[in-house]
Amino acid sequence: MLSKVHHIGPMSVGVLVVSSATPPSLSAETTSCNEIRHFLFFTSSSSPRHRRKSMATWALEYLRNVFVGSRAKHEKNLAVFQKVKPTCFFHKHKKGHRPSSSSSGDDRRPPCNCASPEARSGHRIFSDGRYVYLIGGYNPERDKSASEVQFVPFHEEAGPDDPLLREVWAFNVLSDTWKKLSTKGKCPSEMASFSMCPDVSFTRLVMFGGTGIPFGNSAVNKTRILYLRGPKRLHWEQLSCEGDIPVAGYGQAMMRQNDRVFYVVGGTTGFEYNMRVSRLIMPDPAEVSRAQTERFETPKGQWTHQLTGPEGNNPRYRHEAFLVDNKILVFGGGTRDMVVSLEKLDTFDLATNVWSQTTTMPDAIHGYPSGRRCHAAVEFDGFVYIIGGCSGHQGIANNLPPGANNSELAIYNDVWALNLKRVEWQKLNAKLPKRVYFHSAAVTPDGCLYVFGGVLDGSAQRRSAALHRIWLRPPSLVNFAARSLLKSRPELRNCSDRELRIFGVPPSLAAWLNSDDLADPAA
Repeated sequence: MLSKVHHIGPMSVGVLVVSSATPPSLSAETTSCNEIRHFLFFTSSSSPRHRRKSMATWALEYLRNVFVGSRAKHEKNLAVFQKVKPTCFFHKHKKGHRPSSSSSGDDRRPPCNCASPEARSGHRIFSDGRYVYLIGGYNPERDKSASEVQFVPFHEEAGPDDPLLREVWAFNVLSDTWKKLSTKGKCPSEMASFSMCPDVSFTRLVMFGGTGIPFGNSAVNKTRILYLRGPKRLHWEQLSCEGDIPVAGYGQAMMRQNDRVFYVVGGTTGFEYNMRVSRLIMPDPAEVSRAQTERFETPKGQWTHQLTGPEGNNPRYRHEAFLVDNKILVFGGGTRDMVVSLEKLDTFDLATNVWSQTTTMPDAIHGYPSGRRCHAAVEFDGFVYIIGGCSGHQGIANNLPPGANNSELAIYNDVWALNLKRVEWQKLNAKLPKRVYFHSAAVTPDGCLYVFGGVLDGSAQRRSAALHRIWLRPPSLVNFAARSLLKSRPELRNCSDRELRIFGVPPSLAAWLNSDDLADPAA
């Protein structure tokens, strides 16, 4: 039913509001007047008449399928993972090849920029809504010719034989293009299975732990920052810390409470596992700025061990955790010998600093998800989604049998959603095209879930470089209008910010489209 009608100029748009206990992937969205105005701006731009018709057709089809109530077709599309093929204006050519000028004499065709990240595992991704950022990872195929791992100085980029990928990529979710970012400062060497979390405003990324090679022997307990905005943009820094700093390790989970307070849970040294809960209080930016101006000692990060009672159940690594109502909910994880069930979630209360367990309810048809580690998970709109992962020997729920090896792992490609209000599991129809673990996932603020990379087989010989996405709820009209514009005028991806504005693209979308805010930082 139409709950409200907005009158904008000659066009009346009904907004459908649906309340549902099912995951957002099965619900329509509430659309704001501002988004409609953006759409109308696009359709009345200076593009040719047939282009305007194309954009209008796309958006009106969206309105008809979603807002008027005929949602079956749209829900079918939402239930399928799409493999994202990075956009290239020139399409048919070898990677890295710069196409020659066209026969028509047009010399303005820019060089191809279709490079994309290689296969990897143990990396992390996150999204600020405009970009999906890819940090680090591991690929042993790069090191086949090397007898031992060479040390790479901090200021140098890893070479082609280094299995640890010391690099940062950004994927533009509007233009579907990757860009490898040039960073400054001391890029971490321990780029496998680290924990990380951006702050609320996506001004900086906080990173803790991680391991180099050999795994475990080169684990660290350093706290690092990658600045994403401001004068230090795309600079790495190591944060000086004091207090009860967690042990060196990897495979932890990190989450934020606010812009300055972060928590790290669990992990492994490579030999021992734990469920330690540690809190990091970041220095006040104003105090840091004052100290730098007046040449005082720079404030340090403060680590504290939060646990007052006994350690939590099932010490583990490669779990996922989320902060919900001042409690940390831990999803899965395990050791080399076991994985943790998802029927009861270990829960840490930040008010009492005590562990307990949260009992979940099963899916009415499919029951509970299998216990797993090395999965990916995101929280969005009152639900936690878990994707893929691995467990023990096929047919054994929680433990590897004596003498089992990696080739006997059970690997998953399923997607489950936990309703945080009802604490009830639901298995979604969506599946990844391939079973995968040691991958990573991120969700945009408007509900698009991205999954990248991971290991594809039990012997850990094959890795993925695929990026997949699925909408957890219908996209916004701004998204539809912008994509319609790019579909009609693909050459806009290669226009400068000035050219885009002349064409009539709003400044915010112009900067987003040509990645002006990802320009290389000053040396």
